[in-house]
Amino acid sequence: MERGRSSLLIKRQLAIIGSIAAVAAVALFMTIFSFGADDSFSITEIPFFFMNGQEITVRGTFEECAPTKMLLICYPGFRSDDGNYFVLTDHDTKDLRSLIKQGHFQVTGKFSPEIPEEFAAADVAGVISVSSITPIDSV
Repeated sequence: MERGRSSLLIKRQLAIIGSIAAVAAVALFMTIFSFGADDSFSITEIPFFFMNGQEITVRGTFEECAPTKMLLICYPGFRSDDGNYFVLTDHDTKDLRSLIKQGHFQVTGKFSPEIPEEFAAADVAGVISVSSITPIDSV
C-alpha cells in the first residue's frame, strides 16, 4: 500500500514539473516570436544599471553624432567603452565639441535616466551632469 501511495505522489510531482516547464516554454516562445524581422529596440529601452542621481565615472570618447531616432538630427555625445551613449550637461557645448576625436576621456558626474526635451530624439542611455572631464592615456 505504501508503494502505491509514493508512486502517486511521484506522478503528481512530475505533472507539476511538466506543467511548469510547459508554461516556461510558452513564455519563451512568445518572447522570441514577439520581435518580428522589422522590429527593433534601442539601448534606452533596456534598463540601465545606474541609479538616478548616482555619481558615476565613465571612460570613452566624444562623438560628433550620437545615435538618434531621426536621420536629420545630430547631437554630440559621449560614447562609453561599453558602447552606451550619454548626453553631457552642465558643461560648455563648444568646449565639448573641441574634444571630439581628441582621444580617450574619463567623465565623472551625476547620472539621470531622464532625457531633457531638447535631446528627445537622441538614442542615449541617460544624461551625465558633468563635474569633471579628464584625458586618459590608454583605452
